[in-house]
Amino acid sequence: MLMDIIFLNNHLGACMPMFAKVWHEHLY
Repeated sequence: MLMDIIFLNNHLGACMPMFAKVWHEHLY
């Protein structure tokens, strides 16, 4: 589960930096 989130976050971070930023804000 956690590894899947990390993988998706890395993939989305490379494709959509803005989305990754929002994703991080929701996680923390």
